[in-house]
Amino acid sequence: MLAGIVFWWHWKNTTEAKLRKRLLQRSVIGALIIFLLMMVVTGHMNWMGAVLAGVLAFVRQNIGLVARYAPVITQFYRAHASASQPSGTATVSTRFIRMNLDHATGKLSGNVLAGEFQGRALDSMNKSELDRLQDWCGKNDTDSARLLESYISARFGANSGSSTHNNSTGVSAGDMTVEEALQVLGLKAEPSKEEITLAYRKIIQQLHPDRGGNEYFAAKANQARQVLNKRFG
Repeated sequence: MLAGIVFWWHWKNTTEAKLRKRLLQRSVIGALIIFLLMMVVTGHMNWMGAVLAGVLAFVRQNIGLVARYAPVITQFYRAHASASQPSGTATVSTRFIRMNLDHATGKLSGNVLAGEFQGRALDSMNKSELDRLQDWCGKNDTDSARLLESYISARFGANSGSSTHNNSTGVSAGDMTVEEALQVLGLKAEPSKEEITLAYRKIIQQLHPDRGGNEYFAAKANQARQVLNKRFG
């Protein structure tokens, strides 16, 4: 009781944060010492002493082993944790377009991989340039045209894209590799079935019609989920 009053008095009259922190630390240590002394006096220290002795003996015998392998364990844990987590960006690549979808915001961004506008970021292109690019993609690669149309619709409105290409929203019949599927869902290494499902759901939520929709990207995400579930599920 007296110790508590003394602590409160000093705490009240101490304004510096560092001094308050030091006072709190000393008070905790003092309270712990008093508690241990009371345990000794009342005869309840035997079982606690046995437990402490066992813990100290274990630490003493294995401290070298723990110190030796701690960095390896830490590195393995970090690598595994970072490898299995979604990167936050889903990526779909076609012959002429690479498109990224931000999991958090649903924003589409991308780059031109070939043709007149090769190397250009889609965000840097105006509507006229994008329409020219889409017409060219429609004549040379249907998948690129569909993917670009989804970007134009999201940026300028649902009815702003050119319709010179096939309006089918399915993906090409070509097989998707595991590496491509990982990129589409924004995953790394060997994801679990739960991680695959979580990443897929995040993408589908961002592609909801209320957010502008993107049937082609959604179809690719579904294909990626099937590929990864077959490989890792």
